[in-house]
Amino acid sequence: MSRANRARASRGIIGRLRRFPEYVPSRSIFCFVSKADEPDTVGFLKAELAAGKRKIFMPRVSPDGIEAVRIKDMGELAKGHFGILEPRPGMSAGVLPSGALIMVPGLAFDLRGMRLGRGKGYYDRFLRGRDRNKIVGIVFDDFLFERIPSRGHDVKSGAVITDKRVVLTIKK
Repeated sequence: MSRANRARASRGIIGRLRRFPEYVPSRSIFCFVSKADEPDTVGFLKAELAAGKRKIFMPRVSPDGIEAVRIKDMGELAKGHFGILEPRPGMSAGVLPSGALIMVPGLAFDLRGMRLGRGKGYYDRFLRGRDRNKIVGIVFDDFLFERIPSRGHDVKSGAVITDKRVVLTIKK
């Protein structure tokens, strides 16, 4: 995908996210800093921090898995595990509020909300036991499939947001 197409598609995803019913009332969000092949979340995170309306938590990889760390500025990030920007070492991990909207990356998602990650299981362990209605997969529409392989330990997203659509995977 070209840089211009990635930027356009990323704006579409963020626009749909901002209109998503679970996003609107959320006072806390958990969001990753994107890698080059993922939808761009950096502009979204900067805007959220500047607005100051929500508490922003980000993932940090530790030996025990993913920790939720609250940040107040993008300057609090440094390259961590796998070369991904994450909260600096020494910043205290917090407890993610129960109502937080959790945005997760994936190489691909399917229409059931299943996620294909990078194979280490960090997100599945982090998401286990959390409210699926608050878990949102973020992916380009080209990587949303009818069905992808999954295992019993994989945690489903309650919704998947792409540049072309929002797929709700939980029937209310």
